[in-house]
Amino acid sequence: MARTEIGSLSELAGKKVSVGPQGSSSAATATALFKALGITVEPQHLDASTAIERLKQGTIDAAVIVGGKPYPLVSAVPTNSGIHLLPIPFSASLEAAYLPTRIEQHDYPNLIQPGGKVPTVATGMVIARRKGRSSLGGAVAHFVEVLLPRFAELQTSDRHPKWREVNLAASLPGFSRTPAADTWLNERTVETGAKPIAAGPGAVQPASTPDGAMSNGDKEAVFQRFIEWQRSKAH
Repeated sequence: MARTEIGSLSELAGKKVSVGPQGSSSAATATALFKALGITVEPQHLDASTAIERLKQGTIDAAVIVGGKPYPLVSAVPTNSGIHLLPIPFSASLEAAYLPTRIEQHDYPNLIQPGGKVPTVATGMVIARRKGRSSLGGAVAHFVEVLLPRFAELQTSDRHPKWREVNLAASLPGFSRTPAADTWLNERTVETGAKPIAAGPGAVQPASTPDGAMSNGDKEAVFQRFIEWQRSKAH
């Protein structure tokens, strides 16, 4: 977010930009983003609420907000407050750490005109635990047993829309899934009562690996079918 007189990212060079509190994920993301873009700003370590108020007052020039859209504090910014969403065009320098996305009018009707779109970048989020903490194994297994079977409840229309973008079966290079979650995903093919979870019309059936184990692609496809099946049970 930036003052309306700021028209591009390059204009933030040497300007006061809130990147988030020291040590926060927002600060880490913002620092990496500006470094990748080759833009040097004067960082201000403010929380999102304070940063937006300072933007309204004109005492800072921009603020990096990292969060799932629609972000409540951004949704609450009054129209014609002198603030706009600054486009972040995707470029080769951002490919290593970010994905291209966009913010549309229905996300923030207070800041975007009908039909308008603002390019920006997305970063992934994961739930991880420190390796080697064997004492946490039981707690993690219990967490999996409670969360995963009811995950579809978090993806209903009355929950935050970002839940519907989560894929519990996604893989992350360099990391291994906890055994409890891996077992749960492998067992989903019999969740409906010893019958495979039916794929939706037109869905492509994943191929099995030579040794019969499920590949990451298989697990992702099975998980998505399980979510669709669990949703259908609720209706």
